[in-house]
Amino acid sequence: MLFGHKKANKTVLPNGVEINVERVTTVLEASKTKVNNTLGYPTKVKTAHYPSVIELQHSGEKNGTLLATFCLGEQPLSGVSKTSGCVIESTDGGKTWKQIARPAETIDPSIRGISMAHLYELPAQVGDMPAGTLLYSGNSVNYNRKSHIAAWRSFDHGYTWEEYVIIAEGGGTREGVWEPVMWYEPSDGYLYCFYSDDSDPEHDQKLVYKRSKDGVNWSDAVDICAFSDYKARPGMFVMTKLGKALYFMVYELYGIENGYVYYKITNDVSSWIPSTAGTKLQTEEADYLLGGAPSCVWTSVGGKKGTLIVSGKLVMEGGVIPELFISFDYGQSWSIIENFLPYDPTNDTNKTNRIGHRPSFFVSSDPSVIYMMNNTDVPETGLQRLQVARIKIYD
Repeated sequence: MLFGHKKANKTVLPNGVEINVERVTTVLEASKTKVNNTLGYPTKVKTAHYPSVIELQHSGEKNGTLLATFCLGEQPLSGVSKTSGCVIESTDGGKTWKQIARPAETIDPSIRGISMAHLYELPAQVGDMPAGTLLYSGNSVNYNRKSHIAAWRSFDHGYTWEEYVIIAEGGGTREGVWEPVMWYEPSDGYLYCFYSDDSDPEHDQKLVYKRSKDGVNWSDAVDICAFSDYKARPGMFVMTKLGKALYFMVYELYGIENGYVYYKITNDVSSWIPSTAGTKLQTEEADYLLGGAPSCVWTSVGGKKGTLIVSGKLVMEGGVIPELFISFDYGQSWSIIENFLPYDPTNDTNKTNRIGHRPSFFVSSDPSVIYMMNNTDVPETGLQRLQVARIKIYD
């Protein structure tokens, strides 16, 4: 049973919190022959996954602008398919979007594609990069032989990008480095890059971070999740901050489990006790468990401890439709609510479309507003589309 009930267009929760999906915008929609070309793509788009959406909040007169990126799986009019990145912009709160940039691999042109990118706006000066500098961290990869996590930076609000550093390097599909997430931590002045790492021969996969004081010179990798069982594959790190002092991260666990979502909480972003799995995400009765490609967000609105939301690609028990998990006590208890951007997970049985594959959340400068971006499916055709939702939370 879903948590809460409908009142007009709002979901009303038992604690009095109301959640309203104010608007859903379709950014991109595939067809069997071509893509909706409003973003200017000259090719057929097969997939649009790994979205990342932000609202500029440290960029002066550009504050309030929405920027987003996603992994664009293209089928050119002729030639070999590839993945690439793009940056799109909305100046009207997500109602309309336009493409403004296509970051390209320049450090190692032998690598064909860019994927798994993450957008981040620096809230403070890091090295020679002032607050408001945009970072685009991505996974440049040739799946047969090599991968690296590189960072691009933009000093003009996303219109031009410079690939300026490689943060981590790995091999091909089985020895690669994947899924970077950037985070600036004001308590220690470090810029962190969290990522999934297949390159350690002692672990099939582990979660790690590197950190830097200047954004150019990076530390050695530090383990976040690195288990004694070689077969364990913790992956897809996403983090949000709870209040002023707690850090909450989610990840998926394959290898020794079937993709269940786990979470960890710490009061020190640099220390996670890597040998422990943390807590499996489930409702109190354990009748609902979440699995695969998680994401999370926290906002101060929604009671004394705010609202914490976690998504996953699948509900492993108790249902088929992938609902959202919600907590009002920093993750001590969980219930489920309807997904803001619903989709049919059975439409991705071969895992090539990546329907519902790790959405992106971002809290607006108005903490009662959350943006969510995800790749969903068109009910009539089952083909993929990319959507953005604006969600309003009322205490």
